[in-house]
Amino acid sequence: MTKIMNMTEQEYREAPGLNYSLLADFADSPDKALMEREPKSYFEVGKIFETLFQDEIQGTNRFSETYFVADLSGTIPEKIVKWLDEGSDLESCYVYNKDGVTKSKTYKNVHAWLDACLEFPGKRPVSQDMMAQAKAMVANMCKVEIFGVPLVTILRSAQFQVPIFWQSNGIQKKALLDIVADVEMEGVKSKMVFDLKSSADLPKFKSMMRSRYFWQDAHYLEGAYHNFGSVYPNMVFLAASKAEPWIAQPFEMAEDSRNHVQNKYDHLCEEFQKWDAAGRPKIGWKALEEIKIYI
Repeated sequence: MTKIMNMTEQEYREAPGLNYSLLADFADSPDKALMEREPKSYFEVGKIFETLFQDEIQGTNRFSETYFVADLSGTIPEKIVKWLDEGSDLESCYVYNKDGVTKSKTYKNVHAWLDACLEFPGKRPVSQDMMAQAKAMVANMCKVEIFGVPLVTILRSAQFQVPIFWQSNGIQKKALLDIVADVEMEGVKSKMVFDLKSSADLPKFKSMMRSRYFWQDAHYLEGAYHNFGSVYPNMVFLAASKAEPWIAQPFEMAEDSRNHVQNKYDHLCEEFQKWDAAGRPKIGWKALEEIKIYI
């Protein structure tokens, strides 16, 4: 059992171990697992939502330490996300006309975001629209009940952003759990693992659950059992819709799906281990797939 609480997110990222994202990419295609993840602006809303939710539950100030609200509208340009992630010199990111003095009007929106960033060095920008959206998502998530108990009560003494490490069948693994809470059900004390998700809408979340998030469920629960011992048998996904009316809903995997998913997860880990040992070669093709048509 290896559990490291006092660890930065960057230290976790750099630590060795198979994580859920890499495994899920490998499940889609080994070649996809070799590709670098491109920064996406819609990830920013999710991160802002998670940060604000933690502040609301724990009374922390992580949002103000990480972000600033700018007098801007719309979603943050992906160029800005990329430059911030890479630690680029933002002064050098402006695009000028041929005269080398005046700024190109084509990039007026990007320049406005750059101007804001330079006013608050070291922090990430949030537009008025993004802030209103994230606040609405948090407000509805705080109304959620699970088993007749308010979510905020369950999470009152929970731990957020918990990095865990473990070994299974010779494979070093890791996971960064969004939330771990102490619960007691029928006299038995255990840990309950939660994952915060923001999605375009709830049908989109359920589609992602069927195509990808079930790998996360199996991976995180395996790690939780190795680290905590007694664990509530299902991971609870807290999904927040990014579209009005910002509906929030908890989800868990159906019991009759668990054994099937676990067997697929164990097999996938074995296949990943073989591919990894072979030097992670490119494959270049995928197997024949049957497509069902509904008319």
